[in-house]
Amino acid sequence: MNQAPDQLALFAVRPLTDRVAAFDLQAPLHRPTHHAERLHRADDVGGSIAAAADAVESGRAESEARLVLLALARHPGSTSAELADRTPDLARELGQSADAWRTTCARRLPGLEDAGLVIATAPRFSLHRPHREVDPHLQPCTTSQRTLRAIRWRRKEPGA
Repeated sequence: MNQAPDQLALFAVRPLTDRVAAFDLQAPLHRPTHHAERLHRADDVGGSIAAAADAVESGRAESEARLVLLALARHPGSTSAELADRTPDLARELGQSADAWRTTCARRLPGLEDAGLVIATAPRFSLHRPHREVDPHLQPCTTSQRTLRAIRWRRKEPGA
């Protein structure tokens, strides 16, 4: 990752507040800028960085994260694909197609996990995310039709 320090300075992680921990959907989930490594591909120094900066500066990343969090409140224990499939009304609220909403859910859930707002349960241990719960008996995703077990997501309870 050969990024110039000035590019990384565009992004900052905001500590959680009591309002965010209590799932107040009016509280900001992100500052006007967010941690670059979670919003763009790690191996890209061009287009993905610019796209991540645009998503944050325009407020689109925060709007999407709020709606993904709302979707997860409705359907805890879903995979990102199941979540998108079960909440087409939220896709319409963002003006996104079903495919774009599926991508949005998959893109925003890890950021919500990093912010401490959601919990992921994975079928196996990950060196990149060692804090994740592991359950080797997870059910396959009902939407993707894959036979592999998939990561399941749920909101973190306030005070937990």
